[in-house]
Amino acid sequence: MNTPVRAGFVNSMLVCTLFGLGCSGSVGVATVWLQHQISITANENKVLEARIAAVRRESEQLTAEIAFESDAAALLQRNSQMKLGLVAPTPSQLFTAEDPLRHLSSKHSLELFTVPLPPVGGERLALGR
Repeated sequence: MNTPVRAGFVNSMLVCTLFGLGCSGSVGVATVWLQHQISITANENKVLEARIAAVRRESEQLTAEIAFESDAAALLQRNSQMKLGLVAPTPSQLFTAEDPLRHLSSKHSLELFTVPLPPVGGERLALGR
């Protein structure tokens, strides 16, 4: 009726071995899954970097085209080709904004300081009573 000590030891050893194999197997599966997720993320990063580079190239190309088209000589040539009859702007009509933020803040400040003030002397205030 009593189980020999040897059989009890073998059963616990078998359970521990199976548990160890299960743990190491799950660690192996987790490692492979993490490597797969890393490769997916790396591929997505490559695609995003390619898109960023393409947008940057397109932006530089558009900036160059805008610079070419806004050249005074090119505008005068287009004016004469299309017979629009436009004249060159006078120096007082030209404005170059060096810093858009500074320009907007100075414009806002100018509006603040040009607000009409209420008339003075229309009302008397009683002080002290």
